[in-house]
Amino acid sequence: MCGMLGGMNARSHGTPIWRGFLVILTTIVFAPMLVLLGGCGWRHGPDLVVAGATSTPPKLVTDSSGHFRTRAQWPVGSPLYVGFVRASVDPSWHSSRSLLVRSSLESTSERKWHVERLGVVYAVVAAPWDDGLGLMGTPTAPMDSLRLHRTVTKRTGDRKPSVQTTHHTSTLRVRIEGTVDDVLKPASLPDIDEAIGSRLSPSFHRRGWSSVPKQPCLVVAVMTGCDGDPNDPRNQGMCRDLARHPDVTFAAKFDVLHRGEVMATARAWWRSTGSRVAPYNGELLLEDVAADLHDRDINDGQWSLRVRSDPDTALRDLGSTRYWKGDVTVPLRATDARTWEELKAAGVVAGGGTDVRR
Repeated sequence: MCGMLGGMNARSHGTPIWRGFLVILTTIVFAPMLVLLGGCGWRHGPDLVVAGATSTPPKLVTDSSGHFRTRAQWPVGSPLYVGFVRASVDPSWHSSRSLLVRSSLESTSERKWHVERLGVVYAVVAAPWDDGLGLMGTPTAPMDSLRLHRTVTKRTGDRKPSVQTTHHTSTLRVRIEGTVDDVLKPASLPDIDEAIGSRLSPSFHRRGWSSVPKQPCLVVAVMTGCDGDPNDPRNQGMCRDLARHPDVTFAAKFDVLHRGEVMATARAWWRSTGSRVAPYNGELLLEDVAADLHDRDINDGQWSLRVRSDPDTALRDLGSTRYWKGDVTVPLRATDARTWEELKAAGVVAGGGTDVRR
């Protein structure tokens, strides 16, 4: 387009007046397009290339109280999660309150949210990685709605604080039917497979680390340095890779392996939101820990990590209808060190005390 406009301008010299008006009219019509496109071609920052979304976000439904939402359709047999609609917080809630929520499902779970003064809402969880959603159980048969039961506890008074507890019930008209394949579509992405092998940079901390002391955890570099120098070793994460697929959820099951045996497992999801990846945390609390985990040789170099796509976990991303499909196994750095000094001595941390994995 720039070449075409440039050619018109070159030919306009010494030509009849009507051609001059044609050039002016053409410029008026096409100039805004050039501005939107950033001149000749799509311009972007040197460090991060964000692709455009190619799929439509899923339809969401909100319960009758206006406080909770989820996908309009949820597959049978998959753990069902709901999110707290922060914008729906009633002004009268601007005091310390906690909400304990459960559903009418037989296999129901409970999730606790806390509402601080000024309406700040956060989920009460033990794990470092968290997407703010609450597990409501696993539906085993088709349904057209779900009942949510919430207990609200409010603390009032400064000099003589008192506790008030109220109970509420609402209806969430979520259509529970079909399978995961009816709700989400897989996407095979070779560049993400390659990034897992070269930039995920996983490390296994058998005795804990950071926000999960004394508990086995896995640390992966999924959000490192989106806005930094890509040639800096401190910014070698998967952020830029995920940014090329903003409508695809990177949801995975992580199996910590020793000599091919599963020692522990973690599940989590992330998706690019532009210049960063959310949820913004790469520290994963491990589950299903093997009884003999602490009897294994941590320094024998026989540790690895299997990363497999997990569509059930991808359902927790309420803004996407596609998920990464793949199965990649990579070497895993394993350590019992818990302090910066111990980590540097073990070779897990880069020189200067900078953790390149986060």
